Amino acid sequence: MTHALTFLKGMLVGIANIIPGVSGGTFALILGIYERLLKSIAGFGIRSVKLLFGLITHPGNKESRTAFGQEMKRTDASWLLLLMLGAAVAILASSRLIAMLLDEHRAPTLAFFIGLIVPSILVPYGLLNRKGIKEALSCLIAAAALICLTIFFKPATGGTGNLITLFIAGAI
Repeated sequence: MTHALTFLKGMLVGIANIIPGVSGGTFALILGIYERLLKSIAGFGIRSVKLLFGLITHPGNKESRTAFGQEMKRTDASWLLLLMLGAAVAILASSRLIAMLLDEHRAPTLAFFIGLIVPSILVPYGLLNRKGIKEALSCLIAAAALICLTIFFKPATGGTGNLITLFIAGAI
């Protein structure tokens, strides 16, 4: 059951990554897997590569297999691979659907995306150590600037101005 749940969470993170304006990292926060994800990724290093290389060059060596297995447990690799597999399946399965929805039902699809984005803004805000008026005002100004850029600066074909506008919108 836990494997299925990990795979499902991976799918949700994968779908979030292909929706414009929605962050897979924010979904990882919402799903309660962000810290584990970072810890697992950070666990990989030169030692992991050396043990993998040792396993590849000496596949029959019991010590190489044991050391590699211990490294995979230490890095939580099976959980990470299952999560990544779920994300990959979701991206492959839904990317064409998202493109089709944007082409054929643009307004409702964008409204749905905004419905996903707005609540996801509250998650990082909830993690702030200080939540005063200054922080709330900063978030509101950033959101208002992003909305203004989206509404008033429609991307045209080509031109450096569009790239700058898109860069600023992405940064916000």
